[in-house]
Amino acid sequence: MLKALQEVNKNEREKSASDNPHSKSTIITVACDVDNPLLGPDGATMVYGPQKGADAAMLERLERRMERFAAEAGLDTVLPGGGAAGGVGAALHKLGAELVPGWKLFGEMTGLEEKIAQADFVITGEGRFDGQSLDGTLVAGVLTLCRKYGKKPVVVCGQSLLPVSVWRKAGIADVYSLTQVEKDFSRCMTDTRALLAGRRTLVAGCDEAGRGCLAGPVFAAAVILPEDFRHPLLNDSKQLTEAQRDELRPIIEREALAWAVKAVDAGEIDRINILNASIEGMKRSLDALPVKPGLVLVDGNRFSAWRDVPAHTVVKGDAMVQAIAAASVLAKTHRDEYMRKIAQEYPQYGWDRNMAYPTEEHRAAIRRYGTTPYHRRSYNLLGEGNDLLF
Repeated sequence: MLKALQEVNKNEREKSASDNPHSKSTIITVACDVDNPLLGPDGATMVYGPQKGADAAMLERLERRMERFAAEAGLDTVLPGGGAAGGVGAALHKLGAELVPGWKLFGEMTGLEEKIAQADFVITGEGRFDGQSLDGTLVAGVLTLCRKYGKKPVVVCGQSLLPVSVWRKAGIADVYSLTQVEKDFSRCMTDTRALLAGRRTLVAGCDEAGRGCLAGPVFAAAVILPEDFRHPLLNDSKQLTEAQRDELRPIIEREALAWAVKAVDAGEIDRINILNASIEGMKRSLDALPVKPGLVLVDGNRFSAWRDVPAHTVVKGDAMVQAIAAASVLAKTHRDEYMRKIAQEYPQYGWDRNMAYPTEEHRAAIRRYGTTPYHRRSYNLLGEGNDLLF
């Protein structure tokens, strides 16, 4: 269909030129890497809207608006490639543009077909290899040319989501993905160059414990795990029971290539605020490591530069990255151990049970007994909008 439409567009331009030989025409060629039409279940809205954050209700609204716009503008709603770039393909086609597969356009510029015909081995690829990869993309174009010349290409990608049976049926010899080298998806994103080069990079995971507490230090940990380290229990420490954390702690401390735990006390928290204190604690734990990591991954979305080492934040990283999860376990268990120790000094606050979090038991004790040197005086210690005066 796309080929037929291209021929019609070409004939119309030639006819216009012959009718007026003195006219000058501008030919617009649009390179499309997808075949999606403007509307429908395979259209711009329904396929690409969810990738941009649209929910079911928003998709319905966007599709209705697109239908109205297409009707008013007289756009071709079933044209292959019309849904490219959110409908830009259909709009430009209305202005007389010719839609061509992107791989074909650039393939002609680079002599791709001739090179494949003469090649002994063909390698292609993209970031994520999925169902769409076999429909209009560069990979699909290379496959088309390889089938023409009896070649079976190899696909190299960041992540492969297609079953072996599907890509073998498409004529692909093999698929190699970066996630086969490194199971930690976040590291594949942040340390791609080193992984592809085969260099081993020491990755330190960082996390803290105690940010929301009314008393005691905030504890931070840095952990470098062996690349093949796996444990079925290891997860965000908040999702584990106390017994599970206590079971994991000696395993992590024994099996880790390096680990360190540091604390920032209540006085410093009051001076620099809890966010800065948490970051400072993580930097101190990194400084205390016996080896220097080549990459730092930090739980959350806030961190600042540490030495000359690349550092990346990972939202919910303690549930996604093993090294961060291990750091969360060490930070939590070391802090709990410390709080049980100082609870013997001030037993009336129940820190051996509540770990100084803002429980009713803890706040009731503050009302009755006042504060201790361990309390964070910059915090709203009594809650309910009341500030404790000093």
